[in-house]
Amino acid sequence: MTADHRLRIGLTQWHATTDIDANLAVAERLTEQAASDGATLVALPENGLMLGTNAQMRSAAFTEDGPAVTRLRETAARLGVAVILGGLKNRTDRGVFNSALIIAPDGTLAGRYDKLHLFDANIDGQSFEASSVEQPGTDLVVIEVDGV
Repeated sequence: MTADHRLRIGLTQWHATTDIDANLAVAERLTEQAASDGATLVALPENGLMLGTNAQMRSAAFTEDGPAVTRLRETAARLGVAVILGGLKNRTDRGVFNSALIIAPDGTLAGRYDKLHLFDANIDGQSFEASSVEQPGTDLVVIEVDGV
């Protein structure tokens, strides 16, 4: 990488709901907007495709080859941008993880990071137990995007 090499990143945020199709529509629209603004990497938020109760999220856990992720892979390929699908409940043969999927500009899956430190806390008497829904990852992941 040269000193003058730059990577333009589109950061997105929205209030996700349990309506996966509506959340996907927002993800696609914001990815399109970021790409039209010159982003070569678009970061989508944690739980952006589905946010609900622990039971709802575990039940609706996505798979890397399922329709929601496939739709975002197709969007990335159509726009020629890399996408970080940041933090979704990802069902694998080893269990459910909170994974960030990295989609390359050609729509292939470039990598996956499984969250190492799960949010288990008791705040003002309210208990949050991510470990009741997902299991921790084991490895850090480094991915190159557009030479960076």
